Amino acid sequence: MKKKNKIDTPEKPLVLVEWEDASHNSIWQKEDSIEREINEPVIICDVGWLVKENKKTVLMSSRYSPTGDDYNFVRRIPRSLVRKMEVIGKSWPVNGETKNHRRRT
Repeated sequence: MKKKNKIDTPEKPLVLVEWEDASHNSIWQKEDSIEREINEPVIICDVGWLVKENKKTVLMSSRYSPTGDDYNFVRRIPRSLVRKMEVIGKSWPVNGETKNHRRRT
């Protein structure tokens, strides 16, 4: 049986974050169509490594380079906009499974 190569991943939890995002558009609109947007939040769901967090901010990254221990596509999300955050593992899902699956409280 052929041995599988292991991918180096950071020792950071892999998280699923749902947050309410800001939005804008650059089209001319009548006031009544603008008013409809006031009750329609823009909800974003994203997966990435939880690089750092504190009481005000969540920093997550969707790319990691083990050769330089570097992160890319880092998102800074104000904690006040985070609706849910769940730890889903320490590695990307493979064949529909995740390793170290844990739920964040």
